[in-house]
Amino acid sequence: MQEDPDAWQKPLQVAIKGDDIVTLKKYAAAIKKELYSVPGIVDIEAGMEDELPEYRLLVDRERAAASGLGSGQVAGMVAALVGGQAVTTYEDSEGEAVNVRVRLPQQLRGDIHDVADLKLTVPTPAGAALVPLTDLVTFTRATSPAEINRRDMSRQLVVDANLDGCPSARPAPSPPRRRAASRWSPATRSRSAATPR
Repeated sequence: MQEDPDAWQKPLQVAIKGDDIVTLKKYAAAIKKELYSVPGIVDIEAGMEDELPEYRLLVDRERAAASGLGSGQVAGMVAALVGGQAVTTYEDSEGEAVNVRVRLPQQLRGDIHDVADLKLTVPTPAGAALVPLTDLVTFTRATSPAEINRRDMSRQLVVDANLDGCPSARPAPSPPRRRAASRWSPATRSRSAATPR
């Protein structure tokens, strides 16, 4: 038996599309605030509220160039060492092609300090030499959304809610949309709908 994916969706959904995540989250917060003021709209949630911690590496272009590397080469080396690189494929028992990925063992990439201790191979007149990664990059701690949805090639954030005591086939209330829409930037669009149960 196949489940209907719409059965798990909340009946009121406001979809916001745009390219800038910070702007999308700002508009989602404004819409949530407006929806809380509408009687009968409950269980309001917005996408991208769950964030994952991450470290970002900023390549020092001058130091990298002095070592004979470009920013892309440094980023590519770190990506291959930490994230791995597919080097070949093999066929499993069901005939499916499976990538064989090579990367550093977990104990050498599992912690930011382990990654900072990595050394990259750089060309020198005397031959290849090892340069500490920390000589070429700086690390910054940041967060990013746990999930980013897209629709029509744009990022999309959905604010959804349940309707308590409201006919579920009615469209989304117009006052929140009208008030919030006046603050949209030209690069951001919204769409709302209420689906019958």
